[in-house]
Amino acid sequence: MKRLRGLSAQLLLFIILPLFLILTTVAVGSVAIHQNSMRAMVGERDLKAVRTAAAALSDPAHADSQHIRDVLVELQANPLTTVMLVDREGRAVYHSDPSQVGQIESHPGVTEALAGRSGILYRPDRPGGEEHVVAFAPVPLVRSGGEQAQWALVVEEPWGQVVSPLLRLSLAAPLVLILVVAFALLALWLGVQRVIQPLQRLDAKVLALGQGDFQAVNAPVGHCPVHLSCCLAAAAI
Repeated sequence: MKRLRGLSAQLLLFIILPLFLILTTVAVGSVAIHQNSMRAMVGERDLKAVRTAAAALSDPAHADSQHIRDVLVELQANPLTTVMLVDREGRAVYHSDPSQVGQIESHPGVTEALAGRSGILYRPDRPGGEEHVVAFAPVPLVRSGGEQAQWALVVEEPWGQVVSPLLRLSLAAPLVLILVVAFALLALWLGVQRVIQPLQRLDAKVLALGQGDFQAVNAPVGHCPVHLSCCLAAAAI
């Protein structure tokens, strides 16, 4: 019976607590991995779309303004997407916000694209705000007379709003698992407490009875309405 005194503490220390910590670590880690995967997926998708659009804009056979506008409008996947086409002087030739047309753009990705590079950048919309993905690519143009010019095509959008609701919902699944496991372990712990603690009290009463304290058998042991005297009587039978 003496082993029962440390059984509940050992159960908490060596089984329940490590199991909960392991499951929590796995759940949080899976959320981080899944989030990074979705972040990279949106970035790669946007970069592919920007490169395809840049190639279409560079086609000298389709240099009319209507073709250019159709290509840029197609990049406007949702109202949260910002699309801009910047000339070599850094002025916005096209912008999702018409008020920005003709303005000098110092937007992330513009300098890189004008330098002939394409790629992806991630930046917060504002301190503490949602992270945006910025995809950029150069647009080489051949003007009349054979003059070459390089413009920049930049697309920005909040990647967290782009992924489908089903993918966003999957982020919460590991957190729900933590809650389910926590409630299950709590129920297990409460069940053990209802068994171990009455047995510990029973052990103490047996010791008291052995020392001549016959009043100890009158008090119940735990939640079960069984008295030590009844147990002894049953044992004597």
